[in-house]
Amino acid sequence: MKDLFLSIRRGDAEDAPSRQQKSGRAAATTKDSGLQSVQCADCGVSVPSSFSTRFGEKGKEHKCELCASYSAVGENDPCGRGRDMAAHSLVAVIPELSGTDLNLLHWAMAAAMEHPTERERATQVSQRLQARIFDAKSGYGSMKSAAYGQAMRFLSDGEYAMRDVTELRMVFSPALMRDLQGTMGDVHAAFADCDRWDSLTQETRRRMTEGPGEAEAK
Repeated sequence: MKDLFLSIRRGDAEDAPSRQQKSGRAAATTKDSGLQSVQCADCGVSVPSSFSTRFGEKGKEHKCELCASYSAVGENDPCGRGRDMAAHSLVAVIPELSGTDLNLLHWAMAAAMEHPTERERATQVSQRLQARIFDAKSGYGSMKSAAYGQAMRFLSDGEYAMRDVTELRMVFSPALMRDLQGTMGDVHAAFADCDRWDSLTQETRRRMTEGPGEAEAK
């Protein structure tokens, strides 16, 4: 599976979000909002089609807002949803988790934080992730995603291609995740049970690599 790396829009790169997106408020009022879901091409999470961001050739791929933000680091509203992603994201050093797995964990935490008996456990995990941003500040000079986006804009094409961001991940604020979760309805309800996070993540990975099982395909 392709992983996520801190990137910015450069020229006409295919792996960048479309600049023409409906606002989140407008999309939420459409009749099919929340009914038809699509799978994020990166982390595999299901999101309502009206809240996905199109990528790739002719916009054939769908991505959730978290994964889309990796392709436009430091931009305030890369998906045109009216959410300031730069203000609600920080950079952390978390080499043991891929960017895709970390984003799936963010969605899981958001679902669990809405559950009265799982909220405390999910909050503890969120706090541990937030603590990792200080490694980025001490090792790279900043924890702000906008600073990384600005720095990459000064790189030549060769320097940009050789940038070493393999251990850097984006950590999104609990406030942002609450806002996003509010648009998802019951799409991620299974993740509200923290004890199921590992098995659900493995199942998501299986579907991404092998496709739906026989029961799902029927």
